[in-house]
Amino acid sequence: MRHTIPPIFLALATLCASNPVLATGADVSTLPIDKNALLRERIAVTGNLVLARTVLDKNGAHILLLTSVEGPSREQPSRGRVERIDLRATYYSKAGSAWTEEWTIKDAVDCPGLDSSAAFFASHVTVTDVNNDGVAEITVPYKMFCGGGVDSDTIKIILRQGREKYAIRGESLVRLPGQEGFGGSYKADASLSLPRNGAYRQQLLKVWKQVYIRSYP
Repeated sequence: MRHTIPPIFLALATLCASNPVLATGADVSTLPIDKNALLRERIAVTGNLVLARTVLDKNGAHILLLTSVEGPSREQPSRGRVERIDLRATYYSKAGSAWTEEWTIKDAVDCPGLDSSAAFFASHVTVTDVNNDGVAEITVPYKMFCGGGVDSDTIKIILRQGREKYAIRGESLVRLPGQEGFGGSYKADASLSLPRNGAYRQQLLKVWKQVYIRSYP
């Protein structure tokens, strides 16, 4: 089935052809998109724009949008402190003349009186087609922390393909000078042990190995 490529995708392909971003599979392609183009497509950006990409696969046109919002705790707000961070990854699909949300990943930390951090590993977000079915898989890794002192981050790596969702969750391996490292364990969704999901498991583990180490000078 052939899909009409929206004009914005054709313009971006011309502007960004020399700077493609990661995508694998003959029927899957992706390019960066800027905030102005998102606004022209009537896709609202709330908070900080972390990453935005167009995606084309056999199902048509999509936009992947990652944002973060920082602010005081909702439980016990302290003036001038960033204690809550909301992360959001949204995947839009083109339906006629409008973009609709196909899926969303939402997570947050809220740490009144403590150190807090949360961020996507933006450079390790990937668009792939590891099972060669022509439908893009989106892998979104991120980290979260709430506490005081040196400790492991919570790390989550989510792979989405339409309604399907698979994840590895664990903690960063902390390496301090002159000391033995600690942390670094993870747990994969039980469904990833099924033979039919082997390619997804390999993709998630590949990204895990790229992001799970937290070293200090």
